[in-house]
Amino acid sequence: TTGTVSGCELLFDRSFIQITTPINPGDSGGPVLNSRGQVMGIVTASMPHGNSIGYAVASNDLRIILDDLYVNKLLHKPY
Repeated sequence: TTGTVSGCELLFDRSFIQITTPINPGDSGGPVLNSRGQVMGIVTASMPHGNSIGYAVASNDLRIILDDLYVNKLLHKPY
């Protein structure tokens, strides 16, 4: 599907990219791509009562912990 980045949100003390793409159960975890096909983020959450509102973690935030994810399946991000 197509959508646009509609903002940045601070939810649960974490930064997320807000997107206007419908996210339904089973769709979570997919990449958010820009018009050149580059990954901007990974879909992580949706608003249950919000029409076409979803949230993604920025790919730059994921790069920081990617090597650790190969070793540990569950990471805690310190504040």
